[in-house]
Formats: sequence, structure tokens, C-alpha cells
Amino acid sequence: MSEKRLLSVIIICSMLIWPVFARAAGPVSSESGQPSIDTPEAAEKPSGGHLKIMVNMPNVKIYLNGKIEGLAHPSRPLTREYLPTGQILLRGVVKEHEPVTKTIEIIDGKTIEAMLNFVPKPNKTSEAAKKKQLKKKAEQDKKPENQSVEGLFTIDQILTSAETCFQKKRYTLPKGDNAFDYCRTIIRAEPENLNAKELIYKIMNIYRSWAIRERETKKVTKSLKHWQQYLRIGEYAVRTFDDHKLAKTIEIDKQQINHIGKNVDSLKEKLKKADTYFIAQHFTLPKKKNAFDIYMDVLAEDLTNRSARSRIREMMKYYRKWGDSAWTARRFSRAIQFYEQYLYIVDTVSELLPNSKYRSQAASIRKRIRRQENIRSLLKKADNLFAAGSLKMPEDKNAFDIYTKVLKISPGNARAEKKQLAILRHYLREGDQAFEEGRNEDAKRAWTDYLYLADRVLNSKNEALIRPIYDRVVSDIGKSEKQFDLTRLSDLKKSLDANNKLYEQLKIKEQEDIDVALEIIEVMNKIISDMKKIEIELGKGTSFDDHILEIKNARKGKENEIQLRKSKVF
Repeated sequence: MSEKRLLSVIIICSMLIWPVFARAAGPVSSESGQPSIDTPEAAEKPSGGHLKIMVNMPNVKIYLNGKIEGLAHPSRPLTREYLPTGQILLRGVVKEHEPVTKTIEIIDGKTIEAMLNFVPKPNKTSEAAKKKQLKKKAEQDKKPENQSVEGLFTIDQILTSAETCFQKKRYTLPKGDNAFDYCRTIIRAEPENLNAKELIYKIMNIYRSWAIRERETKKVTKSLKHWQQYLRIGEYAVRTFDDHKLAKTIEIDKQQINHIGKNVDSLKEKLKKADTYFIAQHFTLPKKKNAFDIYMDVLAEDLTNRSARSRIREMMKYYRKWGDSAWTARRFSRAIQFYEQYLYIVDTVSELLPNSKYRSQAASIRKRIRRQENIRSLLKKADNLFAAGSLKMPEDKNAFDIYTKVLKISPGNARAEKKQLAILRHYLREGDQAFEEGRNEDAKRAWTDYLYLADRVLNSKNEALIRPIYDRVVSDIGKSEKQFDLTRLSDLKKSLDANNKLYEQLKIKEQEDIDVALEIIEVMNKIISDMKKIEIELGKGTSFDDHILEIKNARKGKENEIQLRKSKVF
């Protein structure tokens, strides 16, 4: 093949433009070389709505789907957050008024207001019913105080019943079947009965000792009840047995009883104030102006106060319920706020609530909080690595690997999944840009990184999004491996042109009888080397078989010429 023919082939090859494959990726990385960071979308919108219940009467009991939720007042509506979407049954109940029932539609992310108006119940008591009630009352008034024993049994039998009740600690209850009532029955029939009198004094002293014991252990309400029983029995003994000494003792004890009574009244006022905060849902905040602090003040003086303990358990129930609802809605920060208030109450009253149920619930919640804090820490670390460009390396200390750890702890974590997709998009764009610019090796390297990472997330919920791109990249890598590098081919063409030019110059000198035989052989070897490289590059493409054959034939001609020249030189 002639040199002109060879040059024309090279020029044609250098002008070929390989078609650029369609790209699915968006903009490429920034000029600074840092990966383009896609800001992750907000976390999934939490499910659930809110309900505000307004009433026209005080102390309205509110039920949702048959379960008591709290009290509503005209000035303090009852609000509930994070209720499941859909229909719920709302019912309000207040004394002496007709109950009100409504079906409410809870809408995701919205606050629904419901107004309950109550009307008084009609007076349906008939004259016949009134006469029946009066007759029943008259019959009860005619019955003796202890109809079950008086007039039916002997004194010894009644005394035996009194002693049996005493042994069973049925001192004053139940009515009509207790030791004190039996003793009074005996005294009415036989005023000088010493056994009954002694038993009455024993019962009275038991209540007195109980009252003192409960007062010392800070159980004021129970202490007052025992004092009241002691006082009732003691005053009966003073009247019946004319016991002046006991009368003096009772007068002294009354001072203590009155003092305890004032304490109980003070506690009732505190409970009333605490209940106001409770209804307004000021459970633990603001500090010193919340229901919990006041209930704890009550328990400091009256350890077994039922109202305070019951309210505290209700607050725990609400905080746990709200926390669970927020957690289900994936509003983790809000859920942890509720859980922390729940744990604060549990820790504060742990001695008052020995029930293992609360301890196990608290342990479960603490474990959940620790898990979420671990996730939060990992996400922060991964985000920092993401921003620094440490997307894939070093191993186990890169953004992608740490996001993977988050997803193992919290499957479906929206933030981790979106960040992983952003990393995949970065490598995809990097590979696409390199391919379009003819940098096949760089494209192949970036696409290979993409496939390596995509393999690890293909089984996630994003597989439908990743799979088409994944298959496209596999196809592009196959094409890039066959595509010749235009830049490389252009460089080889320049080298071949320069060596051919030098070869022509040396031949002119040779015709002038200048000895350049060795230099010509050296240049021809360079020309043959360039031709071999061009053959390899053209072999990466398709439809270049004819051009490759022409170059091979030209190369063989040069090789034969070199052999002839060598034989003459040596």
C-alpha cells in the first residue's frame, strides 16, 4: 500500500465520531471536583391527625371509641394528638344531662374541632314512682338496726358472732354483720354485759392505734378515716357507759383529729389545683406549675392518696400512648420527648409504683431511645463523610457503609435510603460524563463503582428504581470496552505522520548518496509500531475490518522492506 493511501485511512479513522449513548443521569459533578450532593427530601409525612373537643358544660367525661380519654371544660377544651386517620366514635357524658355521641373523621395532618352541646335530662319521675320510693323508705325506717340478729338469737349466740367478726377483723364493716354492731345489739338487750363492753373498747383502741400508725407513715387520709371510726365508737362508749375518763382522752385526741382534718382539707385544695393542671394537660411542664409536681407534694404528706396516685398513672399512660403514636408516625424526636417525660415520672415515683409492669415498660422505652440515639449518631457521622466526599472509601469508614449500618438497625430509614441513592447518582453521573468525553477508562471505573454499590441495595424497596439504570450501566460497560479511544487514535496518527515525514526526508538523503541506512531502519521500526497500535485501537470498534486489513498489509510491506535493508547493511 502506498504512503498516501495509508495516510488517507488514518485521516478517515480520526474523523469518525462514535455515537453517544442516551443518558438517564442528570447534571454532572461540580467544577470543584466534589461530588454533587442531592439534598435528601424530608422524611415521610407522619400519619395521624389531631382532635380538639369543646363543650358547654364543666367536668364532661370524654370517650374515644369507648375508652375514657379525660375531662373537658368550657374554658379548657380537651385535645388529643396523633390519632389514627379514619372515623372514630366521640362520646361525652356529664351528670344530669343527656350524653352526646358523634362520629368524627380524623384527617391526616389536620386538627379537627368538635363541639359537644349538652341539654338537661327531662324529669320523668312519675307520681307512682315517687309513692313507691316513699313506701320503700318507710319500710326501711321500720326495720330494727340489726334485723338479722335482734329478737332472733340468744345473747350468747350474738356474742359468738361478735367475737367471730372480731377475729376476722370485721370491726365496723360490713353494715349489720360486724363486731361493733353485734356488741351494740347486746348492750341494748343487756346494758351491763362486760364481754360486749370489753370488745367495744378493744375495737376503739385498734382504730386509735391504726390512726397513729398511719399518721406516722404519712398516710394522712387513712389516718383520718381511722380517727373518725375511733371517735364514733368512743363517743358511743362515753354516752352508753358514762365513761368520763374516756371523754377527756377523746377531747385531747380531737385536737389531733382536727389538725389532721385541716391537713386533709389542704390536700384536697392541692388536688383541686392539680386536677386543673391535669385537665389542661400541663402534666410535667412548666416547672412548678404542673399537675405532677403538685400530686407529688400531696404524696409527700399522704403517701397512699388514691386520687394523686391514680392521676399519676393516667399521666404515665398518656405519655406512653403519645410517644408510641409519634414513633409509629416516624416522628422520632417528638416521640423521645414524650418518652422522656414518661421515664421522668417512672423514675420519680419508682418507690410508689413497685409494679414490675412499669419497670419492664421503662426498660423497653430506654432501649428504644438508645437505639434511636445510635441511629442519630451514625447518620450525623455519615452525613459528614458524605459532605467530605468519602462516599465509598476507606472501607467501613465511608458514607455508604455507615448508611448501610443505619438501615440494618432501622430498615426503611428514609434519610439513609435517600443518601445512598444520592451516592449512586454521583457515580452514575461521573461515569456518564467521562464516557461522553471519550475517557473510557474513567467511565468504566465510575460505572464499576456504581454497580458495586447498587448490588448492595438491589433487594431494598428501591429496586424498581435502581434495576433499569443498573442494567443500562452493565450494557454501557460492555460497549465502552469495544469502543476505540479517539484521543489515543489521534495521538498515534500524529506520531505516524511525523515518522512518515522523517522517513521521506531520509530517503531523499539516501538518493543523494548520503549514508542514512541505519537511521531509515530505525524510523521504519517506529512506523511499524504505530501501525500495530492503530490496529489494536481500531479493533475495539466495529465495522473497521477493511481498514484494519489495509493497515496490516501496509505494515507487512514495511517489515519486508526492513529485512531487505538489513541484509544490505550487514
